[in-house]
Formats: sequence, structure tokens, C-alpha cells
Amino acid sequence: MDVTDQRIVLSSAWLRLPEARSPDAATRLFCLAHAGGSAIAFRPWMAATPSDLEVIAVELPGHGDRILEPPMSDIGDLAVAIRSAMEPYLDRPYALYGHSMGGAVAVAVAQSLAADPGVPSPFTLAVGACAPASDYAESSWCLSPECSDEELIDWIRGVGGTPPDVLTAPRLLRLILRLMRADLAVLDSWWRTHQATALPHPIRAIAGRNDAVVPAEDMISWQAETATDFSLTVVDGDHFFYPEATATVLELIAADLAAARSSG
Repeated sequence: MDVTDQRIVLSSAWLRLPEARSPDAATRLFCLAHAGGSAIAFRPWMAATPSDLEVIAVELPGHGDRILEPPMSDIGDLAVAIRSAMEPYLDRPYALYGHSMGGAVAVAVAQSLAADPGVPSPFTLAVGACAPASDYAESSWCLSPECSDEELIDWIRGVGGTPPDVLTAPRLLRLILRLMRADLAVLDSWWRTHQATALPHPIRAIAGRNDAVVPAEDMISWQAETATDFSLTVVDGDHFFYPEATATVLELIAADLAAARSSG
């Protein structure tokens, strides 16, 4: 299916589903975007996904079509709200994927799910372009939410992914700075409150070959976050490897889900 043919529909305030859903999809993949990003980042994934895998994108307050809502800044509150929105869709094997900041949020959601034996845990967790909380404070993408506007703008430029004209348009810049400060607060609360308890499911780390923000070697520490299997895959692209590696990432996650189902 061409990407332009795939429309996204609202399932709840938090979830975005493909309009052309596959009711027979055996598995689901919940996706969380990078800092400042939105569910629309995963529209191409919905078009490229294998027929037995349904992609559901999470939209955070203040992001995307929820831009008029106040953004949330505490990762624990986010995890609880996302988990509540996901629960009606946990009737089949599923995975979580988080990109950059979305990886941190995905881990917090996975921990919340794992803490409740009455709720099915994800069969696998995939994190892209994201270092674990244990390494965050020393990483190049760690920035205090209390930083100056100039520091924040330099950080946004360094991370990439934001069109240059956004940073020169005063009204847009005010919006993006407010949103990015909230997202930096999410990351700050993540590493400050993170508990080093190994998750009960596999973790797949995915790094962009040319990522200067979170290089592949910074993602090896995810191995300590799981009580079971860990794998690290390097794909083409930089910190935002969505365009180059969509098919590859989806194939990896679909294969992980299939392996987990067969072994379970």
C-alpha cells in the first residue's frame, strides 16, 4: 500500500490506528515517537507493515493533533495513562517500540505492565536510538529542562529531525521549545526514578549506523535491562532512521514476535 493511501484514525485520545485495519492481524505493535514527535511519524509503518502485524501509534498530550493540550512531564504519569489506553488492545501478542525519548516511555510502560500479573506483558520490547537510563546522565543527549533557550535550540539542531524553518519562525519556535522542555523533563524523570529491575521479556536495541547522538555502542547496556534475550541491530540511517529502515525494523519486530509466540 502506498503511504499516501494510509490514513490514521483516532481510537482514543492516546491511540492512532490505520483506517484500513487488518482484522485478522495476529499481533500488534505499539509505537512511541521521539521528543517533539507525534504519531504521524509511524504512518509509513502502518502502510509497510506485514499483514499479520497491526501498528498502533501513541499520541502524547501536546504532540501532533493534541498540540493544544498541556504536555505531560512525568514519565510515571505518562506510563499509567498509556497503559490504560492500551489495555483494550492487549487481546493478542504484542510488542512495544519506542524511538529516542519514545524508548524511555516504552520502557516505563513495559515496567508498569510487568508489575501487574493480571495484564499481559509485551512479548518483546524494541528501543531505537535510545540509551538506557543508567547511561543517560552521561550521554550527549542529556540536557536539563531548565536550560536556556539558546542551549535548547542548539540541542534541537544537534539532535536533528526538526526542519530549520521551524527554529526561525517565532510562533512555531515558542511551541516547540515548550514541548521540548516538557519532553526533556520526561527524560529527566526517567533516569532519576528508573529502577534497575530486569524486564521479563526480550529487548531488541536498534541503532542507526550514522547516529552521532546515540551510537550503537551506547545501546549495549540495554542487555542489563532484560532477564532474557537481548539483541542489538545496526540499520542504515542516523538518529532518525525511519525512512531508510522502516521495512527492516518491522521485519525484525515481526520475527521477534513470531519467535516469542512459538517458544511460548
